Amino acid sequence: MGTREHWWNGLFGPQAKQDIYVRRQGGRWTVEHRRRDISRLWHCDSEGHARSIVEGLRAAGPGHWREVREEPGSAEAR
Repeated sequence: MGTREHWWNGLFGPQAKQDIYVRRQGGRWTVEHRRRDISRLWHCDSEGHARSIVEGLRAAGPGHWREVREEPGSAEAR
């Protein structure tokens, strides 16, 4: 399952840091929201549905969300 996008709210610390991952495998999309070492998953049949979940999470979450670009050769990029 390849990660297509990774968003971070720009905050540090276990109580504040949040991440959102968008992944695709075959025709299915998965959105993962990580907060305080707890993950919540949404399984979507379309990219549009996945993106609407991401936008809702970013709008509701604290901080200044930014997309994280993985370096080539990193574990996430493989």
